[in-house]
Amino acid sequence: MMVRLVNVLVLVLLSAIAHGQSSYCLPDRFGANDTLFEKSDLVLDFDREYGQATNWLGETDTLRLDVYAPRNELDTLAQRPLIIYLHGGGFRAGSKSTQKGRYWAESFARRGYVFAAVDYRLGWPFADSCSADTAQYMRALWRAVQDTRAAWRWLADEAPNYRIDTGAVFFLGTSAGSAAGLLAVYARETDFGPYLFNELGALDAGGNTLPRRAFRPKGMITKSGGTEGLYALERYDAPHLLFHGTCDLTVPYQDGPLFYCYAPNRFVNSFGSASIAEALREAGRCHTLYSNIGQGHGAVDDDTVVVYGATFAKGILCETCPLPERLDRQSKLNVCSDRSGIVTQVEWVYPNPTQGLVQVILSGPRDDRLRIELVDRIGRIVRSEERDFTAPVASWTLDYRGISPGMYLLKAGVFNRFSSHRILLVP
Repeated sequence: MMVRLVNVLVLVLLSAIAHGQSSYCLPDRFGANDTLFEKSDLVLDFDREYGQATNWLGETDTLRLDVYAPRNELDTLAQRPLIIYLHGGGFRAGSKSTQKGRYWAESFARRGYVFAAVDYRLGWPFADSCSADTAQYMRALWRAVQDTRAAWRWLADEAPNYRIDTGAVFFLGTSAGSAAGLLAVYARETDFGPYLFNELGALDAGGNTLPRRAFRPKGMITKSGGTEGLYALERYDAPHLLFHGTCDLTVPYQDGPLFYCYAPNRFVNSFGSASIAEALREAGRCHTLYSNIGQGHGAVDDDTVVVYGATFAKGILCETCPLPERLDRQSKLNVCSDRSGIVTQVEWVYPNPTQGLVQVILSGPRDDRLRIELVDRIGRIVRSEERDFTAPVASWTLDYRGISPGMYLLKAGVFNRFSSHRILLVP
């Protein structure tokens, strides 16, 4: 039954070509509702070695990827579009073999794509602590970009074996994988400090010695992603589908330091999906920003990525911009509120003890006008002011110089709903 169905689709393909349409703009293939193949119709080629490279510990990592594709005997298309997937994990964890990665791989392969899930070198320890080394983050990001480009070179070299059309490639990434993929497409060595090139080599020199090939996908699908510089987006005209939760406290939805870390180390500034979408809008580029209002770093569920991702990719294959520029969804759970309760929280005061000049990090579920009070040990308000808070995170500098040394309570909130943090003023 399946073979007969594929043969029918081949006739549809020949008819489409005869009418001058894109060779991939086919009914019943590549789109959200086009599950042409069963799971048993797929070939799963796991742990293919695409290169070797030195990791952050000075050891040699074998770089591997998994390929999912319809079996050749069941699919008579001469070439198929490719999706390259990079997992998340903050450059300290994650794998191509997670349940999410396998689900996406099987879902897209059943729709007729070749899907490659790529492992890349990790190496940013303590990534979830604001004391983590930011230079080490940049090294981890550089290595991931090197590995992404090396994987692309390998896949292009293996294209005849998997019947991949190297001119019909899409990128899919989540979180750290999104960041690496964006830079693999847009970055140049000169965008970074020279120490990275001097220490780690060229971006196109890692992993393997296959001939250099520019990574130029037909479309980019990113989830909870961000990039260090919007200017680089001007270098290549790729359509974008961006998923992001508006209360993401890991990769800012708009812009800000990763993890909203201001102290003790200010992390690298990231322009999130909303900022990327605005830059693409100003440039007149095809893009869709899917905003999940109130959701955090998870952004959207796996099925949403498949449905909208397949719709987006098929539209690009059919030479259209298939989705509106904005898709806003209201999350059933407000992640910021779930994390912070019903009030804005004072998360961090630094330095503490302090001689009076302090930086305060606050998080909360909604924009608000907050009262900031400094209260002494007998309950007297020593200093009071109001400021506008923009959810989900804000960083404010407060000046308490000239106030008598001692222990105080720093309060932030509205009406009778306050969050507090002890602060010690010293001479």
